[in-house]
Amino acid sequence: ENPEKTVVMGNIGATGVHQELMENFPCVDVVVRGEGEKTLPHLLDALEKGAPLKNICGLTYREKGNVRATPDQERIANLDDLPHPAFDKVDFSQYLVPNIMYSRGCPFPCAFCDIAPYWDRRNTRRSLSNFLEEIKILREEYNQERIVIVDDTFTLNKKLVIEFCEALQREGLDIQWGCYGRVDLMDEDIIKAMAESGCQKIYYGIESGSNDVLNAMEKGFTIEKALKAIDISLKHFRVVQTSFVWGFPFETMEQFHDTFFTIMHIIKKGAAVKAVLLTPFPLSKLYYQYKDTLKFSKEMCSNLYMAGFHDKPEVITLIKEYKDVFPSFYYYDSENVKEKYELAKAVGLSSEDIWDTWERAKWYYHDDSESNAE
Repeated sequence: ENPEKTVVMGNIGATGVHQELMENFPCVDVVVRGEGEKTLPHLLDALEKGAPLKNICGLTYREKGNVRATPDQERIANLDDLPHPAFDKVDFSQYLVPNIMYSRGCPFPCAFCDIAPYWDRRNTRRSLSNFLEEIKILREEYNQERIVIVDDTFTLNKKLVIEFCEALQREGLDIQWGCYGRVDLMDEDIIKAMAESGCQKIYYGIESGSNDVLNAMEKGFTIEKALKAIDISLKHFRVVQTSFVWGFPFETMEQFHDTFFTIMHIIKKGAAVKAVLLTPFPLSKLYYQYKDTLKFSKEMCSNLYMAGFHDKPEVITLIKEYKDVFPSFYYYDSENVKEKYELAKAVGLSSEDIWDTWERAKWYYHDDSESNAE
């Protein structure tokens, strides 16, 4: 409709299917792969000057009807070189809680996940002073009382996490915060330090109640280790969130039952649970192994992706026609996957019903009086 406009896409979703996206959708002119802060300014400059794109790393673009991909852009070596977000452009009333990042990337090899390959399994971190400065801006200039640290592996380095907690207390910022953690990196010392500095919410990706499945996924820990970390966390944090995934192509019914009973055990302890059907991510090891088994069902598709689109036939048609572009709307077919789905739905662990449980954990949705009333 607007051929004079240049359509640019980016981030992990577009990066994972950059070739397929460009080949099938002529309306998309360029995909910026990986980190965009270095690549995008060069792209905009080239577009303004009418210069060729072949010398800009990190691009997939169209040239004379053919799709071209330049070499990957190098990771940003010093994240302190990036400016703080333009918070003056943000209407905070439209958001539940500000998200903030201390580091980028994950070094762990989880087979179902696309985060580590997207970041080349490297973790880079801002300086503590730079990170604290951004928190100060949010707290003092914009009166934000809560933040969520959205690093994929915030607890990767125990020493640095404790230094952050001590600095937060020393600055007297009086801010509540939450983060993502990894159960095998947690112990009483780090959990206590986090809680004393204002951490009220933590999210653990546990994924399965079966050690055999955890091993096949290359998670690097056991369910026993996870349960121990949850027990310690429940003593110190106001909210402990956990996530589980079912529907692995190699998962037996017995292993699915192990996950189900583990979920019930964790809920009884007082932690919140999100349990969803496995999503195929195009950069993951699992996707390369099992992508030929992908099947689509709008009923089984995660609400995370399909919210508001279940009754739009044009969207369903698009997803079905371009499986290689939209694999995350599919599921891995296996012998018992539909039986698992029906059981999960019956007990309230399907993608449609789990949010009732998930709602209990959203501490940042409510003020203290509302939370206490729950």
